[in-house]
Formats: sequence, C-alpha cells, structure tokens
Amino acid sequence: MKKDTKAVFFDVDDTLYDLAWPFRMAVHDMFQGRYDDSIDSIFIRSRFHTDARFEEFSDGRLSPEDFHAYRHQMAFSDCGIQITREEALELLSVYRSYQDSIAMTRTVKDMLVRLDKKGVLTGILSNGVSAPQWKKIRILKIPDYISEERIIVSGDVGYAKPHREIFDYAVNKLGLAGNEIWYVGDNHKVDIAGAKAAGWKTVWMNKRHHTLPFEGPEPEYTVTDEEGLAELLFKIF
Repeated sequence: MKKDTKAVFFDVDDTLYDLAWPFRMAVHDMFQGRYDDSIDSIFIRSRFHTDARFEEFSDGRLSPEDFHAYRHQMAFSDCGIQITREEALELLSVYRSYQDSIAMTRTVKDMLVRLDKKGVLTGILSNGVSAPQWKKIRILKIPDYISEERIIVSGDVGYAKPHREIFDYAVNKLGLAGNEIWYVGDNHKVDIAGAKAAGWKTVWMNKRHHTLPFEGPEPEYTVTDEEGLAELLFKIF
C-alpha cells in the first residue's frame, strides 16, 4: 500500500450511531418513565463505569454478569437512585433488545460513501467482546460501507484502547504510517488519548459536551454532531 494513502478510523459506539437511544428506551420501559428526567445523566455515568472496568472485563478478571451489574448499579447510584443487581441485569436484557433496532443515520452513511469516493481508506477500531460487537456492527450494516478486513474489534486481537498495541496493530495490518491516520471517537481517555499516544491525528466526537480533561491531550478537532463531523472530514480530505 502506498505510503501517501489517507485513512480515517472510527469508533462505533456513540460515534457512528447514538448509543444513548437504546439505553433511554430500556430505562424508560423498565422503570415505566419514573427516571426519564435522569436518563441522560445515568447514561453518562454508565459510560464512565463501563470504561473504568472494561479492561478487567475484557481480560476475564471480571465476569460478564458482575461487569454489567456493576456499571448499571453504579450509574444509577451516582444519580441518587438505588437499583438491585437483579434489576441491573434485567435492564441489560431490555437494552439488548433495543440494540437490535439501532441504525446509522443518512448523514453518517452518506459521509462514508463520499469518503470512499474521494479515495480515503476508512476503518473501524472498536473495543468490545468479539461476538456482540460484530453483531452490532452487522446490525448497523457497517460492512456495506467499510470492508471487514478494516474492521478491528479489540476482542479479536487481545488488546483494547487506549493501549498503543491495538493502534499499532491497525497500522501494521494496513501498511500505513501512524501520522497518516486520523481517528474519530467519543471517549477522550480511551479514544483520543490512546490515538494521540500512538501518533495518530484525532477528532473528538463530543456529542455529550464533556469538558476537556485538564491533564489530557487536545484533539486536533472537536465536533458535537454528525453534520459537523462530515463537514470537517470533507475539509481534511
């Protein structure tokens, strides 16, 4: 592959689709609307606790049941709501049923098509257990837009973001130089800091309007919605 090839890799969750939608629907249904005013805050805390213990989960130190119960119970607790372990696991089941209906928006699909037409190499670099993450990728129909050989899931390679090894794996697999690759992700600590440490350029998809961590590296760009992301990438490439 030519060294002047331009490439952009994307995270999946909350980058190429709205991860909060199935969560909102699950919380609304299970608790009959009682916590609707707190759903967005609960979702943000759930993401925090997911990231905090994902490595323990991915390497087998924390069982799937314990991991999912922990992150949901802690997220609700952070918002002043107590739920049982059984409720946390039931919420996971309802959440997964809504995940079967997730989809990329027309804006995202058109962006991927246009990047391909411009000769930009697109890829996926996503944390997750292999089987459920690939199920999600296929529900979203990502392989219709990005070749499966350029879709990398941490559960398949043994390394997870933000560790440099998974970014280097992508570089070596595609024969690219790190400074030729852009990464788009929603999580500053996992996506932006990880990619920057590996020498990649970054775009922070900050839909939730988080503040930039004081000690964290600054991304090259920050966008807050899909339209802004598409516009920016067309300028970059």
